[in-house]
Amino acid sequence: MTTGPSAVLSERARPSVELVTLNRPERLNAIDVSLLDGLYAACARLARDETCAVVVLTGAGRGFCAGLDLKGIGPSPVSAGLDGPAAGMRGQAYFGDAVATLRRLPQPIVAAINGPAYGGGLALANACDIRIAAASARFGTQAIRVGMSGGEMGTTYLLPRLVGAARAHELILTARDFTPDEAERIGLVSRVVVDEALLEEALDLAETVADRGRTACVRAKHLVRAGLDTPDLATALAPR
Repeated sequence: MTTGPSAVLSERARPSVELVTLNRPERLNAIDVSLLDGLYAACARLARDETCAVVVLTGAGRGFCAGLDLKGIGPSPVSAGLDGPAAGMRGQAYFGDAVATLRRLPQPIVAAINGPAYGGGLALANACDIRIAAASARFGTQAIRVGMSGGEMGTTYLLPRLVGAARAHELILTARDFTPDEAERIGLVSRVVVDEALLEEALDLAETVADRGRTACVRAKHLVRAGLDTPDLATALAPR
């Protein structure tokens, strides 16, 4: 079925696995308001779906997500009636909440990264729990290239936690492209597969996780995320 605007598609691919596809292939699935609206709608529905244990996130066509669509972004719906800095801050929060929305989703998310994952697209991949990449995948931060901070959509928070501070500094400050082989070597992705096998590999992996049961999947995701942000072992071991 299509969930929300057609810029995001959502369908049951395996009995307990939902496939969510960013669906703006003509723009390499670059982020605009329609894509965000569709992603938010899909996540809201899945958060209430007790039959879904794991989600696979991928992109239609030749790319995962090329980042912010600078040619067609348009005003965010939460900025209506505002202008200047107030509109900008509201819009920035609306776009940044995509990462928080993925992280809040109860189910673990497997990112199947096909083609470019740049800027905000890399941020969406970072927000997932497991990442696997096609051989054609390419990665890179983008914001610093246009004189911004490099912290786009939580990148400065998530990337150091995934690859370590030293590597994250270098990738953010240079904004250089890097390959799936490097992404695997530094721990950003767990495996690299040939393009033709990517989606089946991601669905098989998701099904393996889903076989543990929805409750176990949801609790494990929550506890791993909580552990990463917990200051000490005693707090991590406290009943919750």
